[in-house]
Amino acid sequence: MFDYLIAGVAVVSGSALLLGGALNAAWLMELAKVRGLAAGVGFTAARMICMGVGAAVILLGILVATGWRPTWAQARLPIRSCSWKTVI
Repeated sequence: MFDYLIAGVAVVSGSALLLGGALNAAWLMELAKVRGLAAGVGFTAARMICMGVGAAVILLGILVATGWRPTWAQARLPIRSCSWKTVI
């Protein structure tokens, strides 16, 4: 259930970045980090970077919701338990 919460937050925040960049939203460009990025790389490049980061966050949220785990994370799960606690 916690995976769905994390995935939902990721999809919502990623969608805000993706749509904010695509629609040239003023609220996105008023954020301090985005203004600093725009000062460094330019306005259009900053929008494209925000859209790329938003799409990546959405993809990660979808991966979390489907239950995907990297191989290094699966090795930490105990064999017969649903807990993240390591079995000694």
